[in-house]
Formats: sequence, structure tokens, C-alpha cells
Amino acid sequence: MDSIRYDMQQFYPMKATLEELFGRRCYRRLKETADLSDWKAETNRLLSAIQLSLDTTVEVVDEEWRLDVKRVIDLGRSHIKSCKSITDLFADLSAILTRLVFIQLGVLPPRRNIENVPLSPKYWRATRYRSVHYIQTRVQQGNVEQLLRRRKGIVSDENT
Repeated sequence: MDSIRYDMQQFYPMKATLEELFGRRCYRRLKETADLSDWKAETNRLLSAIQLSLDTTVEVVDEEWRLDVKRVIDLGRSHIKSCKSITDLFADLSAILTRLVFIQLGVLPPRRNIENVPLSPKYWRATRYRSVHYIQTRVQQGNVEQLLRRRKGIVSDENT
């Protein structure tokens, strides 16, 4: 997997995800002729989008959480910069995104010195320092209803 082939199917799930986030131009860039520098640029762009989204979406949180997010994203950028292969890039990106998921949930549990952590709620409830709450306004609830109708084919994309 260390080599990048000029093949549309290679890494297709990631290409499709980046297209969904950034549009067709991104997909065309990565589609068949991208090299490692192109992939590095787009994964850095992904980290920037995540940072921007968190900064503008998460409204109530302590400053330490924001610093944790920034540290992880900065670490990701550093890892991306030093990658020598696409395998390294995807491994580093996977690790950074995993860290961000747990920080978003409330905490990245520090368990390096534990032999084995069972999959039990006692070990995975991430509410020691903060809790995640999703709140919907009436407008947002209406938007969800429209989305569900569109998914069921009741409303076309042109009407939303």
C-alpha cells in the first residue's frame, strides 16, 4: 500500500469523503493523478475544516478543551508534514481523528499503563470533566424533518 497508483478506485472511500466535504474540485485533484503532496495538502485542509467547525459550532466549553483540540490538530499537522508514504499519512490521520473523537466526547482516556481495558460502560463513559449535550432549536428540528423527508424521497433537493 506504500505506493500511490493512478487509479480512481485506490483510496476511493477517502476521496469520496473529501469530495463530500470540499466539493468536486477536491475529488478531481485526488481522483487519478494525486501524489503524496496532494494528499498531505487535503488532509491538512481536513484538519483545518475540523478546527474551524469545532471553533464555530461548540459554543459552551472550557478553554482547556479548546487547547486540547488545538494540540491534537497541531500534532496532526506535524505528523502529516513528516509522512514519507501514503500508509504513514493514513495511519497518522486515523490516530489524530481517533484522538479528536474522544476529546469531542469529553476526554481522551490516558491508559498507557493499563494492560487491558474492557469494553464496559464503566471504562468508556467520558463524563469526568465535561458532558456532550446536543440541543436543537425549532428551526433545526424543522431542518431535520426536511432532511428525513428528502431521504425518503418525499422532497427533492431542489425544494430545500
